[in-house]
Amino acid sequence: MRICFIAEGCYPYVVGGVSSWVHSMIKNFPNQEFILLTIVANREASGKFAYELPENVTEVYEVYLEDVDWGSVNKHNKTRLSEKEYHALRSLILNHEVEWDNIFEFFHKKNISLNQLLMGEDFYHAVLDAYNLQYPEIVFSDFLWTMRSMYLPLFFCLMAEIPKADVYHAVATGYAGVLGSMGKIFSFRSAYYFRTWNLYQRTRRRTDKSRMGTESL
Repeated sequence: MRICFIAEGCYPYVVGGVSSWVHSMIKNFPNQEFILLTIVANREASGKFAYELPENVTEVYEVYLEDVDWGSVNKHNKTRLSEKEYHALRSLILNHEVEWDNIFEFFHKKNISLNQLLMGEDFYHAVLDAYNLQYPEIVFSDFLWTMRSMYLPLFFCLMAEIPKADVYHAVATGYAGVLGSMGKIFSFRSAYYFRTWNLYQRTRRRTDKSRMGTESL
């Protein structure tokens, strides 16, 4: 069986917590093949592993959230979306009945420039709709650039190469969850699992109880 672990900001780059759990799971199943689809900040982290990878880890794919050179928009080479593509993008920006299947297809089957997309008319109009419907009291230029910065790392994830696997296991939600969902859709016979962690909340409760002089959890 070919199992793809999807990890964000943890294994195999940092030690402890979720990373330790992933490493233990891989070592406890030596007869299974594991692939790592890892989400890191930028290319400076590439290959800088804190763990020695077990022999049954056969491939490592890296997705970088900061991996773009912004430049001027070529007015003669604009990225224009079809009606179907624009409707899907707008559903994502408005966070209303998001058309994930069409979003995944758009980012994988169409050769697009993120610079052209984020600076283009279609993204602008989708953000303008969100602004008018939900946030008309704030400055639009600030809102527009905030949306560009928010969606850029997500779009990088949506453009990532998804390895083929029998099982996709995202060890977090967020970007990792999106990649896991995309893997499931592209590999129709695969299974998909995701896991959430409450380590932060447990740590905060310990800290708060310690400050109050009570016994920690």
